[in-house]
Formats: sequence, structure tokens, C-alpha cells
Amino acid sequence: LGSERFGHGNYVRHIAYSPDGKMIASWGGDFRCRFWDASSGRLIWSTPSPYRMPVFSPDGRHVAMSSGAHISLVSLETGREVRSFCKHDREITWIGFARGGRRLVSVSNDRTIRVWHVGLGWQLRKIKLGRVWGQSLSTVAMSDDGKLLAVVMGYSSVSLFNLDTGRQAGQFKTPSPAWVYSMAFIGEDGRILCGRLHDSKALFWNVRDGHICEGVAPFYRQGVFAVSPDKRIVAYAEGGRIRLDDCSTGSELPGGDTVDSLEGA
Repeated sequence: LGSERFGHGNYVRHIAYSPDGKMIASWGGDFRCRFWDASSGRLIWSTPSPYRMPVFSPDGRHVAMSSGAHISLVSLETGREVRSFCKHDREITWIGFARGGRRLVSVSNDRTIRVWHVGLGWQLRKIKLGRVWGQSLSTVAMSDDGKLLAVVMGYSSVSLFNLDTGRQAGQFKTPSPAWVYSMAFIGEDGRILCGRLHDSKALFWNVRDGHICEGVAPFYRQGVFAVSPDKRIVAYAEGGRIRLDDCSTGSELPGGDTVDSLEGA
């Protein structure tokens, strides 16, 4: 995959697969979101104005993107904004759709979590986070059922929030001082939170009691990456382009025909 395919021309900072695995969305250092055909690497669409952090709706019909303190919901069929969400006071650092796609969740440097009704654009809930230590609120994970949100609040500290009640549901600490750089809810019932530390080691917390426990870490690669819905391909940032690798072998996929054969298997 050469620079003419999946080529950003600037560092890639975010990658996401569409639910059907046929499209890849990315955001680069030029603050433009780009949408690619996952098989051919062909550029389908690029946002004309600065946007960040594109995430697909569960039905694959829309994409949510942020611009400063504003979120746009855009139709992938027309490329037009169909709804906007504008209550945050500072830059939005994370957005994600809850399961079913009826709720959109956002986190901002105004130290709030906000839950939105996707269909109506209404703010359903505002959760104040209080004091945050030392970094932007960009390391976030949402449980598969869309009820819990884990947020890194500072050095060695992760807070858990119940999105239905708006209350803090727990707080997790690392056994020794360390930054948590990425997180994911894992396990059949999503009751284990996996955190990756600065040395890439995995740490596991039991969501029910906050105690450190055993777990099996999900697929992980340093840097910006996304795994296809069928778990067979990993797309990751390599400078100003996106590279596709086979998850089982770690080798780069040579071209569109190979990607097609994997997606159609």
C-alpha cells in the first residue's frame, strides 16, 4: 500500500472501521477527516473543513465528528450534516455511540461528560467530572452495553461513571505510579476493564469491586490503530498513511485483492 493509497500527507491520529468493515475513517494532523474504501484504499470523501475523531453510528448510516466544542452528525449517503450537538464549553476530546445508536456520548476539556439523544439532538445528561490532573480527557472507554464510561482522570487514576444515573460508579488505581494510555472493556459480560500502561503492559480491574484481577488482553499495537469487525485485519498509522496488516501473521497485506478475499471469507 503506497502513499497514493490511504495517504494523508500528514500524521494520522485516529482510525475507525465502519460496522460492515467496508470503509475506514481517519483523522490527520491537517484536521481533515477522510473516508476510504477499505479494499482498494481509494479516497471516497474528505471533509472540507476541520473536523476530528470520526466515529460511525452502529447502523453505518452516519458519522459523528467533532470540531472544537461542536459535534456534527453527518449522513454518509449525502455528506451533509443532519444534526449538531453544541452544549460543551471547551474542546471535545472523545465521542462514541452507545449500543443501539440512540445515544451519543461525548467528553470535553470543560470537565463534563454529556449524553445526547441522537434522533432529537437533545442533551439527556450532563456529568461533571471535577478536578482532573495533568492531561487532556482523551483516554476513555465505554462498555458494550453503553451504560458505563471509564475516564483517565490523572496519573494512576481511572474513574468509572454510570451513564444512566450520572453518578460515579468506581475508581481504579494502578499498583505503582503510571499513565494509563488506552482502555477497553473485555470479557463476555464486559465486567473487566483492561488498561494499557506507558510500557505497553496490560492491567485488569474487576468493574464490580475495582480490584486488580486476571484477564486476557485484546489485540494491541502501539500507536494509532483499529481492528476490522471480523478481527482479521488491523489498520494502523504509519506516518502519513494507513497500513493494513493481517492480524494473525502481522504481515502487510499486499493489495486490494488480498483485503477483498479476507472480507469475503
